[in-house]
Amino acid sequence: GCLRRRIQTLRIPSRKLRKKDLCCRKKRRQLLPVLREGASYLQINPDDAILVAMSKAWDAMVATLLFVLCSLPVLTFGAALTAVFSTMMAISKNECGSVVKKFFSVLRSEFQISTKAWGILFVAGALLAADIWVCWVWADSSLTMIGFLKGITVFLGVVYSCCFSYVFSGIARYVVSLSQSFRNSLILAVQNMGYTVLVLILYFILCAAVYLVGILAFPAVILILYCLSKLYLRIFERSDAQQNNQAT
Repeated sequence: GCLRRRIQTLRIPSRKLRKKDLCCRKKRRQLLPVLREGASYLQINPDDAILVAMSKAWDAMVATLLFVLCSLPVLTFGAALTAVFSTMMAISKNECGSVVKKFFSVLRSEFQISTKAWGILFVAGALLAADIWVCWVWADSSLTMIGFLKGITVFLGVVYSCCFSYVFSGIARYVVSLSQSFRNSLILAVQNMGYTVLVLILYFILCAAVYLVGILAFPAVILILYCLSKLYLRIFERSDAQQNNQAT
């Protein structure tokens, strides 16, 4: 009786069980990836040029969106412009970890000096616009004094454009006082006349696109801000190299 029980427990499984087991094994093999000869698994290279460009485009879009949102209150426009230039320069140098942290860190640290600079430029721009209206619209152009005032207005407009072009990017790059930021902006504008003209052209295209198209100009704003940051970075590196050569 004991031998019969042992034999029953050691019985070979039936044909139906064998067929089911073989079917399960075949299905498992079909689910596994099959590689042909010479093929390899897909590998993603994080240093690929396309992936790097896509990553930079995404970071630039996020930085521009933060700039637009933080510029809605007119008071914070200067600090937001400083923050976006600092973030864009870090993106172009592949030194930006978190775009949001970088943007708000610069916005918080440079808020006071950027807001003061923006206040001065806002008031000066309003006075300059009033002067332009008086000289070209309201006053009689045949008067000799008006011609002299027009010349002064054009000169002040050039100085204002140079200051506006470099003040906020200079604050984003260097640790300076308010007076130093305006003085450095004029020096950089004179030392880099070719780049300054290109910067002013990009600013003009930016303002024209926003004025004509509105919110649809957002992709153009991203591209122009990134190009401006690349130009500023080249200008600052060139200026730093000249100062280092003079020091040695």
